Amino acid sequence: MKKNKKTRFIYLISLLIGFSISGYLICSALSDSFMFFLAPSEIKKISQGQFFRIGGIVKKGSIEKKAENIFFILHDEKSEIKVRYQGILPDLFRAGQGIVAYGYIQENIFLAKELLAKHDENYKPPAKNDQKYS
Repeated sequence: MKKNKKTRFIYLISLLIGFSISGYLICSALSDSFMFFLAPSEIKKISQGQFFRIGGIVKKGSIEKKAENIFFILHDEKSEIKVRYQGILPDLFRAGQGIVAYGYIQENIFLAKELLAKHDENYKPPAKNDQKYS
């Protein structure tokens, strides 16, 4: 009887260790695919040249196009930062729109390498008598 309890206990412990190791491996493999971003008011703890994602709203009247660069201000409720982007803008990019940018800070300007425009969560299906969708 004691041998049976000891075998079950060893089996249970090895099962727990196996689940723990597999859970850790799964979480570490998926950690790169999660898309976390910081708000402009949270970037004080980021060092110069470190790549990260920042999210906020494009300030109205702040979009400037100079040669190949696009400058705009990204803000949240507490803070704002100037962003420079070089490339093709997403279709949903406009003032007042939510943006997630990937890049780094250099001389108090966020140099974005990639921009993702966020759409709102309100979906409106096309009208039934709309000829374009029938």
